[in-house]
Amino acid sequence: MGDNKETSLGNVRAIKSDPIFNAVGDIDELNTKIGTLIALLGKSKNEYFINPDGSRLQLKDALSSIQSDLFSIGADIASSANNVFIPKRRIGKDDVKRLESYADLMSASFPALASFVLPGGCIESAAADEARAVARRAERSVVNAANSFKIENTEILAYLNRLSSVLFVAARFINNANGVRETPPNY
Repeated sequence: MGDNKETSLGNVRAIKSDPIFNAVGDIDELNTKIGTLIALLGKSKNEYFINPDGSRLQLKDALSSIQSDLFSIGADIASSANNVFIPKRRIGKDDVKRLESYADLMSASFPALASFVLPGGCIESAAADEARAVARRAERSVVNAANSFKIENTEILAYLNRLSSVLFVAARFINNANGVRETPPNY
């Protein structure tokens, strides 16, 4: 049924280039990039512990919880076009605060940024940088979709904004844990 430039969101038909599909698609792509990062972290000898509330949390476990959040976000965005997709759990202020705590905890383990740094370093860090770039695109896509559809959950944009920051910090955290020096751009 999708061969003629249209597809459905439940029982609602729309053109495939509609901003709602770009937003949901970019959220899906972001989720796959985070999945790739988790797979790479799982192959590493380093366990990448962050320490929220005095407990030990592996970065890959934090990222897995983010993947579930992204499914909720995708469903929430789709529900703005068709309420069949209302998620079981909506992203809220506590989820945004959780992301902020991840970034703060990881940042505490390495020096503050003195200049811009080139993406990359070790493979896991490069994957985090790639996920960060997709998170920024997803954020822009959601803003664009909000111009066509009323996206009721305003915490989605705050979450996506913080998520790109978390992924940037994660890339630095991973490089630091592996002794990889950051490279400033020559511009």
